[in-house]
Amino acid sequence: MPGCRKALDSLGLKKGENASLIMSRYVKNLDDKNESKRELFSAMPHAVSHAEDLYSHAFRVRHDTLSAVAVPKTFETVQPLAAGLGNSNVIEAGLALNHIYGMPMLPGSSIKGITSHYFTRTFCGEDSESPLENAESIYGALFGKIAAEDEQEAGLLRFYDAWITPESVRECFMIDVMTPHHANDFADPVPINFMTVRGKFEIFIGCSDVEADRKWIEFSFSVVEEALRDYGIGGKIRAGYGKMNMVLSEPKTEISEGC
Repeated sequence: MPGCRKALDSLGLKKGENASLIMSRYVKNLDDKNESKRELFSAMPHAVSHAEDLYSHAFRVRHDTLSAVAVPKTFETVQPLAAGLGNSNVIEAGLALNHIYGMPMLPGSSIKGITSHYFTRTFCGEDSESPLENAESIYGALFGKIAAEDEQEAGLLRFYDAWITPESVRECFMIDVMTPHHANDFADPVPINFMTVRGKFEIFIGCSDVEADRKWIEFSFSVVEEALRDYGIGGKIRAGYGKMNMVLSEPKTEISEGC
């Protein structure tokens, strides 16, 4: 292990082309993580700029491919985005990055999770903000049913990972800081630097027959829009992180009957 660490000393991290690999693997000095983190955070913007052309091509190919089975809409951060803070990492806080290109992303599971949560809080039950007729059956049809093992059903909708748009990558990273509180009032707090993201993300929602079920996709996007605007996505949303607005938002689709 010391030999591996010594070999890292000769690496110029700012020549790297994958911010995910840099962030998760290249800590040169375990005895001084603060200095190592500063070096990593400085190298990550250089990495995304080196990979920008390749990523732009991959983004266009993916967009064209997914457009056959899903509908895309673009959302832009209005507050810093801290998705993936709890991801396994060699430093204190992680970040959701595409492993192949090292670019920021939003996991499809996170988008589905915040959307289904917002749907439940807003439409399901008499105490909800805007009770919707047949809300529980609509929820099950769109997001799936969790019951006994032999009764589980997949939902109609498919939520894909959201990729950051190519024009956003140059200035996508922002360094932020959190200061954990100590139970002992006499202990000095130790600030922790962590990386956040800003920019535009392309979110895809699809199903087996996009044209036949487009009204459900549009309705779901209206829920996504409200969830990201009011709640946010990722870590530290209670502190205001992760809020996003839809770019060129379209009129919402009203749903008044069950699936």
